[in-house]
Amino acid sequence: MKPARARLMTSAAPPVSGPCPREVGIPPDYARRGPIIRGMNTIGVRHEDKNRWERRVPLTPAAVAALVSQDGLDVRVQSSDRRVFDDAAYVEAGATVVAGLDGCDVVLAVKEIPAELLRPDTA
Repeated sequence: MKPARARLMTSAAPPVSGPCPREVGIPPDYARRGPIIRGMNTIGVRHEDKNRWERRVPLTPAAVAALVSQDGLDVRVQSSDRRVFDDAAYVEAGATVVAGLDGCDVVLAVKEIPAELLRPDTA
């Protein structure tokens, strides 16, 4: 049995300034659709602390730059000295480096977020 192949998304989306959406992992027609979750304007990027060796990130600086410049989103990155991209790269992309992610509408992480760190009034 042959494995299924992913289909490449193509679109005739109008040109946008900044990094090409295909380069930062954003669907080609994202610029026309707007934010996926309306009313949520603050994205937090959590530092990974489950494993000492973890260096992966849920958003690259290029993806942050696209979210900030194209959609006007506020991206907050939790400071980390182990991440594959340093804090300065995120600041240059338009993010704010913070100690905590209180007040973020959405928090992105590579690994699961421990339950004790979640706010009790959220699902």
